[in-house]
Amino acid sequence: MYSEDYDGKLPPAIFHDKTVGWANGLQPYVKSYALFQCPLEAHGQQKVPQPDKPRFTDYWMNSNLAGLDAREIKNANKIIMLGDGDGGAPESTASYAIRKLPMEWRTLSDSPAKRHHGGAYYALADGHVKFLSAKQIAQVPPMKKSQFSTLLVK
Repeated sequence: MYSEDYDGKLPPAIFHDKTVGWANGLQPYVKSYALFQCPLEAHGQQKVPQPDKPRFTDYWMNSNLAGLDAREIKNANKIIMLGDGDGGAPESTASYAIRKLPMEWRTLSDSPAKRHHGGAYYALADGHVKFLSAKQIAQVPPMKKSQFSTLLVK
């Protein structure tokens, strides 16, 4: 819905005033801050949602897609747009975004990428959600300047 309202553009990771991130930028479309919280995450949600504070969201955005025209995305069914993250981390504000899966998330047993029985949930650019293990995620470098590197389902 956001993309339809903004000429096909995906939301930026951080909006112009630096206090608004993708998660609270999408809030008018989802109408609930609870959607940005994993129901199984132990730390719980903020009592009063504060977009610039940790624990605003348990999820991260693939910052390689921030502000991109959605029509430019090839193989949208394999491109990760949003993923399970670490909602207790200092960076888990409304602008929580990553360019690649941190290496330690692939190896640590208590990794956010393994929080649900060895895997996590990811929203792909075509709109569907998929359960993946960290081993199923690849970082793909750009082939030419007009392309972007991104997180991809192997």
